[in-house]
Amino acid sequence: MSPEGTYKPMLMASQQLSFLHAIPERNDACSCGSGKPLKQCCLPTLFGPSHPPVAPCTMIDTARHEFEQGRLENASSLLEQVLALDARHPEALHYLGLIAYRRGDAIGAQSLLERSLLAAPRNAPFFVNFALILQASGNTTRAVELLRHAVRLDPGYVPAQMHLAQASGAVERCDEVMQNCREAVKKNPTDPEVWLNLGDACRQRRQFALAADTYRQAVALSPNDARGLVNLAETLRDLGHAAEAKETYEQALAVVRSRMRPKERQLTTEAIDVHALTRALTTNILNL
Repeated sequence: MSPEGTYKPMLMASQQLSFLHAIPERNDACSCGSGKPLKQCCLPTLFGPSHPPVAPCTMIDTARHEFEQGRLENASSLLEQVLALDARHPEALHYLGLIAYRRGDAIGAQSLLERSLLAAPRNAPFFVNFALILQASGNTTRAVELLRHAVRLDPGYVPAQMHLAQASGAVERCDEVMQNCREAVKKNPTDPEVWLNLGDACRQRRQFALAADTYRQAVALSPNDARGLVNLAETLRDLGHAAEAKETYEQALAVVRSRMRPKERQLTTEAIDVHALTRALTTNILNL
C-alpha cells in the first residue's frame, strides 16, 4: 500500500529499480575491509600469479556495463565465471542479486544480496542497494536498519543519509496510514477494500498474523476478489503456513481462470493482467 493510501496488490509491485547505486570501482577501497585498493587486494588473487591481475576487474567492469545496458544474460554469464573462481566474491554476488531482482526473483535476489553483505560487511553501497530493494518490496522496517548501518559504516556517504531520511519518514507515515485504515474500517466495516488496505498496512509493519486475519475478513466479504486471496496467500507464506498458502493460491488461481473461459473474449488490458497473474500464481504454487 502506498503512503497515500491507494490499494496496490502485493503481487503486482514493480520489479524495476532505477535508483541502484554504483558498486565501487577497482581503484576504490577493497570491500573486504583491508583498506587496500580493490585491484591490489582480493581481485588479483582470484586468477593466481600466472594470470593478469586486471582480468577479474575487467570482468566485473564489463558485467556492470552490461547490467546497466539491460543485457542481463551477458552480465550474469560474466559474474558466474567470477563466482566459479571465488564463491564469495562480493561484487559478483551483489550484481547477481540485482539481476535476480530485475528478473522478478525476489527470494533469490535477497539470498544473493545477503551473501554479498557477509562477504563485504563494510561496504556501505551494498547495504544501501539491499535496503532500497527491501523498501520497494514493502519491508521498510528492515530497510531502515540497513540504511542506518550504512551510515555508521560511512557517515560521509550521501546516498545512505538521503535514503535513510526518506525511509524513516515512510515508517512514520506508515503509523499514520495504519490509524487511517482502522478509522475507515470502523466507518465501513462491510467494505472489503478498507479491510484490504488495513491488511496492507499490517504487512508494511510486518504484523503478519494480524494482516492474515484482516485479509481473511476481506475475503469473507468478497470471496471472488483475487487480490484479497493473493495477499492472504502471500502473508500465509510469510508466516510459514505453506499448506494453507498453497490452498489459497489455488483459490485465487481458480478465480482468475474463471474470468478467462469465454473463448470469444478479446485480449484487453484486463486480460493481459489476468494472464500475468495466472503465471505468477502458478509459479508460487509450484515453489511451495
